[in-house]
Amino acid sequence: MTLLAKSRSAQYPEGVALTAHLLDVVHAIEAIERRHPSLVDLSGVPNLFRILRSAALLHDLGKAHPLFQAMLAGGARFAFRHEVFSLAFRWDDPRLSEGDWRLVQLAVLTHHKDIGVIKERYDIEDGEQSALPLTEEFLEAGNAVLSSSLFAAAGLGEANIPCKPPTRSEAALRIQQALAASVRHARQIRIRHLYNEAVSLAGRFLRGALIMADHSSSGGKQFVFLKPEEIKPKVAIPYAHQVQAATTVGNAILIAPTGAGKTEAALLWASGRSLSGTAPVLFYVLPYQASLNAMRERLANKGKGIPEKALALQHGKAAQALYMRLISPDYSKSAERARQMSASEKAMGRLHTAAVRILSPYQLLRAAYSLPGHECLSLTPVDSSFVFDEIHAYEVTRLAMIVAMIRHFACDLRSRLFIMTATMPTRLRALLAEILPDMTLLKADSATYAACQRHTLHLKEEELLSEAVQRDILNEAAAGRAVLVVANTVSRAQEMAADLAARTAVIVELLHGRFHAEDRIRKERALDANHGVGRRSAAGGGAILVATQVVEVSLNIDFDVLYTDPAPIEALLQRFGRVNRMPGAMRRLKPVHVCGKLASSRPYDEVEVDRSLASLQIWDNRPIDEEEVQSAIDEVYAGEFGDNWERALRAGILNFQASVLDNLRPFTSNPELEQQFCELFDGFEVVPASLRGEFERRMAEEPLLAQLLTVPITKRQFGRLIGGGLLEYDAESHYWIAAVPYGSNGLELSTAGLSKGKE
Repeated sequence: MTLLAKSRSAQYPEGVALTAHLLDVVHAIEAIERRHPSLVDLSGVPNLFRILRSAALLHDLGKAHPLFQAMLAGGARFAFRHEVFSLAFRWDDPRLSEGDWRLVQLAVLTHHKDIGVIKERYDIEDGEQSALPLTEEFLEAGNAVLSSSLFAAAGLGEANIPCKPPTRSEAALRIQQALAASVRHARQIRIRHLYNEAVSLAGRFLRGALIMADHSSSGGKQFVFLKPEEIKPKVAIPYAHQVQAATTVGNAILIAPTGAGKTEAALLWASGRSLSGTAPVLFYVLPYQASLNAMRERLANKGKGIPEKALALQHGKAAQALYMRLISPDYSKSAERARQMSASEKAMGRLHTAAVRILSPYQLLRAAYSLPGHECLSLTPVDSSFVFDEIHAYEVTRLAMIVAMIRHFACDLRSRLFIMTATMPTRLRALLAEILPDMTLLKADSATYAACQRHTLHLKEEELLSEAVQRDILNEAAAGRAVLVVANTVSRAQEMAADLAARTAVIVELLHGRFHAEDRIRKERALDANHGVGRRSAAGGGAILVATQVVEVSLNIDFDVLYTDPAPIEALLQRFGRVNRMPGAMRRLKPVHVCGKLASSRPYDEVEVDRSLASLQIWDNRPIDEEEVQSAIDEVYAGEFGDNWERALRAGILNFQASVLDNLRPFTSNPELEQQFCELFDGFEVVPASLRGEFERRMAEEPLLAQLLTVPITKRQFGRLIGGGLLEYDAESHYWIAAVPYGSNGLELSTAGLSKGKE
């Protein structure tokens, strides 16, 4: 009878043979070795990958137990941990010391459960492992799996096959000793070693690699590797900073104006790193869901960019976004095929097999908060390439967390980072230079700045929603221009869109974070199709888009004129960057209007907004000198305001180090830190009451699509809806139903008497 590792299923009609699974995990370990060559040096364990290959062969031998095999055939649940039974087996390997074997056994023991769970379940101290059903039938079956061909295929040809199975007493003693040694080793790391010391890193890599290899093999996913030319973008006439990026191998910060090809520069840098002989993973990190979705489209470019098989989009609605993309007319996939492909890409991100991952920094922070499986997340940054776009788009507390993680990646895990910006304060750049080893500063030259001059600034006294400003917007659209209007809060954007739509035949589009995912994705796709760079017809009529901060980063869109609420200078400059993006020597300057100060600066700091408006006065009714923008940014961060900001940032980095990173240990997760991580996300998902029927239908028929109808709200808004009796918990679907209107303007919280929120 063939021993199975996995039971029969739709994916595996015949099940998965135990021997085949063990070798699949070995091959996955080999892929991890190729992808992360520095693991050996960083861990201080010369035999790390021989240890891991041995653990791969050993990890599931406990499944040879007749009771486990009976369970796979539909019998009763196996009442024991199969990985504990795996410890009954061992072989002689002249290249593995006794200490190496302890690491093999520790990796095997913890490849499913934390060491604390194992310790609680099995009596470590009293030697009661003889109570385990270590039958002769099991010991013979497990030993029979081991063969010369298996060892040779695993690259362990020097190991000696055990000539006979262990006796029951030998197996019980071996398990007892391995359990005790494993608990002792994990405890010593927890007590004596910091998170970035070699012994601690070795534990993280050991457990992370075996879990990653086991899960990817079980999920049927192989690690994807890209050639440098598959990453390298096609740039006909590169800017000077793009040429420099292509030859920079280490850490770099790129400062260049919006629209000057920073994304292409980042990809040139990443492809250059691949030429160095490594095959690093590329992480492309962005702050907003809209910018993540857009970057996924941009990098794939419908088959003309990075191969689809290599990409993984990672955020809360990634699978749904991919599904909608695949069933669109452009791709014409069947619903079932689209479902399979979107689930497959999501799995590549979850199983860490993709070569290029597009994600938010919060996905990276999961590793620091000791969430279950954090060891995999700790391993993936090793030797990898990170691109951060506009890193300072985050408020100072979260920025501090990100910078602390960047330092850990660069200094402890040999990650390499490419940080690109048009609007970074010199204070932040100096701090990053402190923590990034061998950082290269790349900067666009004067010719590029001159070529990218594109805006005339107009500071207006009138408030954005005023009659005068609305009249100007309508006149611009009537003259055939594409007008971008950016409000600081969702409720202001909703009010503006409704006012404008009532006064014009021009279609007024609205984009913000309080639409459900299906509407958001449709809107993002339409925005790209109608206003992507080079896609708008020169003969096209007027257009109006009213939006919030979601348009600020990495959306490659092109409008003719901007009207915006006042905001911090970095946010304003990013908003300016969505206007007049189309390159060309004959490009004419186009206007950007910053409207008068609001009664409330929320969600921004009032002092920062005031200082930003003051720094822009020099260009009022004049062309903005792109090369002098840095001086304006630094003017905002000068003096007491800048000192306080930098002090808060540095304090936040130290606090994150002490409260989170210093508690990071292998072989265990931390429920307290997990709660802290959950509190980072200021929000809940609700289903509008008007969509409840459709939501319930989808939950019954297509659960993947049901989540497309949920709308994010903040904790504060959630509390006020609860207080107003406007939320009902659906125990069957485990979702909150909001008795709040939902329509073409999104979720209308203002009708519930809630104050205005950020997105």
